[in-house]
Amino acid sequence: MSNVSVPLTLQSSVTNIIDYSTWDTSDGPGDPYVGYTYQWQVDIAVNIQYTGEWQNNFVFNENDVQIGDWLIQTSNVPEVTLQIIDILNVDSGVITCIVEDVDRYNLQLTGSLGINPVSSSSVYDALIVRLGEDGLPIFSNVPPGSIPVTAETQITSRFLFRNYLQNNYRTFQNGHTFEVGDSISLNANGTYSLASASGPAAYKVIGRVKDINIPGDGWFTYEPKGKLVRYITPDLPGSPGGIVYLDPNYAGKLTASKPNSGIAIPIFIKINNSTGVKLDEVLQGGLDNFIATRAPAVSDDSSLGYGWGSLWVDITNKNSYINVDPSIGNSVWQLIGSATATVATTTSLGSVQIGDNINVTTGGVISVSKGAGINKVIDIPDVYSRDISNGSLLSYNSSRERWETTQTVDINIDGGEF
Repeated sequence: MSNVSVPLTLQSSVTNIIDYSTWDTSDGPGDPYVGYTYQWQVDIAVNIQYTGEWQNNFVFNENDVQIGDWLIQTSNVPEVTLQIIDILNVDSGVITCIVEDVDRYNLQLTGSLGINPVSSSSVYDALIVRLGEDGLPIFSNVPPGSIPVTAETQITSRFLFRNYLQNNYRTFQNGHTFEVGDSISLNANGTYSLASASGPAAYKVIGRVKDINIPGDGWFTYEPKGKLVRYITPDLPGSPGGIVYLDPNYAGKLTASKPNSGIAIPIFIKINNSTGVKLDEVLQGGLDNFIATRAPAVSDDSSLGYGWGSLWVDITNKNSYINVDPSIGNSVWQLIGSATATVATTTSLGSVQIGDNINVTTGGVISVSKGAGINKVIDIPDVYSRDISNGSLLSYNSSRERWETTQTVDINIDGGEF
């Protein structure tokens, strides 16, 4: 397909409304909204939206409506926004579906008046719209004057306040004990739990709880740690909460199996078959481990979430490492503070004559030999010297913690380097 798809915006008329579900849970003593309807079964008569897309027979109609689209009643004040959560029947310009007052948001706007999403017969004062990637509704091909002037601004503000595509993922889990601010992980059985900070488990943190018990007990909303992507096709592989990787065996494809060679590149944390949290934009540096009790091994690699630049702090042996190659089974960690495993110290040098070679072995042993120059540049933090020239001697005074010449008169030249 070489052309850009036109956004769906269907003018509609809502009739034959039936109360479908009421909210029977009290939010506390004196809650006036117990027993109010929050889901309805409705018939929606749909006007054809003409487009230039020949692949879609130049029209959008009732057959193009999807679960997740939104029904907007523009004749209500304030405007009513309801999400289509189920489609029961589609026939001859009419769609029968279940719509929900998500988060009971409309009820909070209208107070004790409640919700009454009705249309007059043959009056097309409703719209069926789809949200864009930014989580805001898209209005396309709407005839001038067909909706109130303020409606578009009011409706857009509603989705700016509660962005369901990028900033919020609402779900239900009976008996959860989460609090606002908790970091959570998604388990393979579809349940959520408090996130662990222990090693690679931290890699599977899916988000942070933003609110609880909205619209009622058992519900909570969390902010994903990466971009929330919906309507993914084909279906994501694996189980909920699992990391989906770039498949090393099939270019461009995804796999739920952790690669056992090369570099493990995470793409999503799976929420369900068509929804995931995008990881490749937020985990480029990989996992850090600041509470290790040992040095990193070759098996501490990209399959566990470590990547180039990952930091590892061994609190037992007081060493820090940085990853320079996270290849699976052959991960390379560099000890920070030295190019080798042993730190060489200039204090063991004793004395050195300017013009001599200073040699540092891989074991950290320093030796001095006659030669034309110094082949290892080292920093001498404090040099007290006078008339340094080729052949002058420098000695390290351990009691005074400084390098000194053998001259009788000292002149402070701080920060000398040779």
